[in-house]
Amino acid sequence: MATFEDQVEALTGISIDGSSNPTQTQLSTFLVDGVVDVVNRIIEIKPEEIPKFSTTTNAADSVVKTGKILSIMREHDSTSILRPCTQINPSLRYEATDADSLHYRSKYNPAFYEWNGLIRCVPEASSGNNDIVVTQVHYDTGLINSDNYQAGAIDNFPVEYEYLVALYAAIQSLHCKMSNTSITALSVIAVPPDAPATPNFTYDSAAATTAIALATTTIAEANNFIDNDEDTELATAKLSEAQHTINDANLRITQELNVTKNAVDEYSNKLTKYQAELSNYNSDVTKEIQEFTQNLARQTTEYKWMEGQLRKLLQQYEGAFKKGADKDATAGGKA
Repeated sequence: MATFEDQVEALTGISIDGSSNPTQTQLSTFLVDGVVDVVNRIIEIKPEEIPKFSTTTNAADSVVKTGKILSIMREHDSTSILRPCTQINPSLRYEATDADSLHYRSKYNPAFYEWNGLIRCVPEASSGNNDIVVTQVHYDTGLINSDNYQAGAIDNFPVEYEYLVALYAAIQSLHCKMSNTSITALSVIAVPPDAPATPNFTYDSAAATTAIALATTTIAEANNFIDNDEDTELATAKLSEAQHTINDANLRITQELNVTKNAVDEYSNKLTKYQAELSNYNSDVTKEIQEFTQNLARQTTEYKWMEGQLRKLLQQYEGAFKKGADKDATAGGKA
């Protein structure tokens, strides 16, 4: 058999458990609140329905006030003899016991008064067939989410009105769910890559320049030995020295070029890696934005559905009481 929780879930589309929004504990509170609201509104538009929501309590002292009073009687030395009690101001509770007072009440014309949430009678109720007998509206505060729906689970409550309690709890559950619904702000988790530092491209030409200058000087000296001294042997030695200096300059230039090339290659590789990482970052950001957009659309759709369902349930709930009031007004007009 379906429970009140099952019915509320069907009306709201909300899955309710111990940690949901609302929780099962909150739902039980909504159900009890619904009992109170339905009872009060029904007896307001249909006073003749009060007996359906009432219970009678006998006590040898006092009775706790629970709701609208239907009748208060006092036993007169017998459970079969009941005297109706009329209400007095609690300030007269002593005067009502004084036989010399104009406000005196005997067991033939007892009175009652309300004091500190209790209903007491004058003469005082006592054991030995002198109970106070109170018939009043009683709200079932023990209703919980797991009670069976439309199975008379609510004490002193007609089954035909149980659907209104479920409607009330469904409305409050939707209110609770909607009021705690928040749109999560877009927060990009992806981390952008660090751009590679620009390398310092340097070329040390001083050594090569010096070597070339020495080689030039040496060649000039060799020419001098040939032209002026006609000393080919010494000129050959000078040319060999110049060639060695040129070779050293070429080597230094090659080394500097290799160093520069390695720096360029390293930076190029880092740049290629950075571009790949940047592409992946852009892809991750696009994916996160798409997921956010999809979640936002889903949450918006769910919220709009709950909003529409809330209006629908409110119309049903309020309409039930309006229909009852209109029906009574029509009946009164015909009379």
